Amino acid sequence: GLKFEVDMNDTLNTGLFLDMRNNREIIRGLLKNKKVLNCFAYTCSFGVYARSGEASSVINTDISKKILNKGKRNYELNGIIPEKNEFTVFDSMEYLKIAVKKNNMFDIVIIDPPSFSTHDGKAFSVKKDISVLIDTSLKIINPGGYLFIATNFSEISGDDLKNRINSLSIDNEKTIKKIKIMGQDEDFLDGSSLMKESYLVAVLAEFN
Repeated sequence: GLKFEVDMNDTLNTGLFLDMRNNREIIRGLLKNKKVLNCFAYTCSFGVYARSGEASSVINTDISKKILNKGKRNYELNGIIPEKNEFTVFDSMEYLKIAVKKNNMFDIVIIDPPSFSTHDGKAFSVKKDISVLIDTSLKIINPGGYLFIATNFSEISGDDLKNRINSLSIDNEKTIKKIKIMGQDEDFLDGSSLMKESYLVAVLAEFN
C-alpha cells in the first residue's frame, strides 16, 4: 500500500531493496506511538513504513544529501509531511555517538548499513564497525524498545549478530526479551540469502 520511486537505469542503486520488504512490514507493526531512529536511511523506506505505522517521531539519518532527497520524494509520494529534522544529513555512526552524549533516547533503532563506504577520507566497514554500532545503539534504546540490524556482508551470519547483541546487551545491562533472525522476502529463492551476491541477514531484538 506504499509507493516508492525507483531508477531502473541505475544498475546498483535503484532506490529500493525488495528483499527487505517483509522485514519493513514486520517493523511497521511495532511502531505505533514509538520514537524511531533510522540510521543509514538511504531512500528512507523504513522511514515511510514507520510513518505509515503511526510512529510518534522518525529521524532518518544518512551521510548523503542526494540520497536523502530521494527519501523526501518517497515521503511526498505517500502524502507524508515530514517533521522538522526528520531528514538529517549526518554520518550515522557519529549521530549515534552524539545521541549517547545527549542522552537522546529512542524506542527503536534501525541499522541497515552498507558493507563498506568512504567519506571525507574516512572508511566505514561493517566487518570492523558492527560491534560499535550495536554497542552505541543499545545505549539509546528505551526500556521495552527494539534494535533492528541488517547486513549484506556475507562474512557475518545471523548467529554472529545474535551473539554480538547478546554479549553487548549484558555489557550495557539490558535484558533481551526476544531475539529473532530474519531474512529475505518470499520473492527470493530459498538459499539466495546465503549467496554472496544476494546475501541478507537481519536480527530483531526486543528488550525488557
